[in-house]
Amino acid sequence: MNINSLFDDSNSSYEDSLLKVVFDNIELEVCKEIEKHNLIVGCTLTLSNEKIIEALSSNEKEVCIIVDKKSSLKKQRFLKDSSSNLTAFKFDPSTFGDLYLLTSPDVKQINNKDPIRLFGLSTEPYEEVGDDNETRKRYPLSHQKFLVFCNYDNDGTISAEKIVTGSFNFSDNAPYSRENVIFINDPKVANLFYREWQRIATLSEPLNQFCKDDIAPQFLESSMSGEEIKWNYETLKSLSEHNEHTYKMLEDADAAKHLYEKDYY
Repeated sequence: MNINSLFDDSNSSYEDSLLKVVFDNIELEVCKEIEKHNLIVGCTLTLSNEKIIEALSSNEKEVCIIVDKKSSLKKQRFLKDSSSNLTAFKFDPSTFGDLYLLTSPDVKQINNKDPIRLFGLSTEPYEEVGDDNETRKRYPLSHQKFLVFCNYDNDGTISAEKIVTGSFNFSDNAPYSRENVIFINDPKVANLFYREWQRIATLSEPLNQFCKDDIAPQFLESSMSGEEIKWNYETLKSLSEHNEHTYKMLEDADAAKHLYEKDYY
């Protein structure tokens, strides 16, 4: 049953020059927006909606969608088949900006060949004792759900123009569930989400090289431990003292350091 059939879809959306709020026919609205752009990046729990995948495959759009690693375990064959119909966003080191300084100095060029990539944990849940002394299982996920709609300018630079985010997770089940999304037509907001995609992409791994390790970044020095990443951060901090962009670079490094300290310490 599609529970959306229980709702009257009249007067259930809002749109102005900056915002569009949608509760009904979300799948259609997302596909329509995809058609307007030639580069789509994003992060989502899963990617199994065939209509959205078909829209992403049209007109040789470049794509890089990063899905949660554990959630993709049962969808490996489907994702690989879907990936073969998509054109990968072949990003290079300049795509990452100063975040690239967190990657291995041995990496001279990033050659992404995967329109769908993985990020997150693959192990069993960890146990945590609550205030009531009860033991509970925790399942940390890469739970973001957003797409960034971009276009190439005439000189080849990338302009992030609009985003969509909300409860809709781009799965085959999502159109049958009661969901919501908001489209934000603001380059400043779009660039924030593009920057978040860059952070996740820095730590992601190829779909076709699934690694059983929890975090296995392709663009770092193999599967770096928390101590190694901490060392890498300190090295960056030292080098940055001589860089005119020190404050901005350290701000980004602090974000990466905080992520790993939370996961490993």
